Amino acid sequence: MGGFAGIVSRRPGVVVDLIDAKGTVLAHYPQSEITAGQEKNDHPLVAAMLSRPEGYVTAEGFDGTRRVYAYVSLPWTSSRLAVGLSEAEILKRIDRLILVAYAQLAFFGLVALLAAWLDIGAVTPSSPTNPWPCRKPADALSSGGRRHCR
Repeated sequence: MGGFAGIVSRRPGVVVDLIDAKGTVLAHYPQSEITAGQEKNDHPLVAAMLSRPEGYVTAEGFDGTRRVYAYVSLPWTSSRLAVGLSEAEILKRIDRLILVAYAQLAFFGLVALLAAWLDIGAVTPSSPTNPWPCRKPADALSSGGRRHCR
C-alpha cells in the first residue's frame, strides 16, 4: 500500500476512497472533512460503486468535484476501493490534443491548397502548340472555374 500511496500523492486532483458494503467510509485520501466511519450510502458515487463489483463512473465526489472514478472490490472483503481523477484535468489534456490535431489539419490543408495553386499549370494537359495552357493560375482559380484553360 505504501507504493500505491506514493503514486497517488504525486498526481494532483487524485482522490482515493475505501467504502464497505454498507456505504461506510473506511478511508479517504487526501485528508478532508470526510472521516472514517461516516455513512455515505445515499451518495450517488457510493450507490454506483455498490451496484457492481468493479467498473467506472463519472460522478461528483464527496467534496462536490466532478471526477472519473474507477473502482474494484477488494478480494475476501465486501469493500470497494475507488480512485478518482479530476474530470477537468483529464479533459484538459484531451482538449489540447484535439487542438493540435485541428491545427495540423489546417496547416497541411493550406499547404495542399498552396501547392495546387502554384502548380496548376504543370498538372493541366498541354498541347504541342500551347505548352502552358494556364499562364495565370490565380486568374483561373479566381474565376471560380468558369474559364477553362486551353
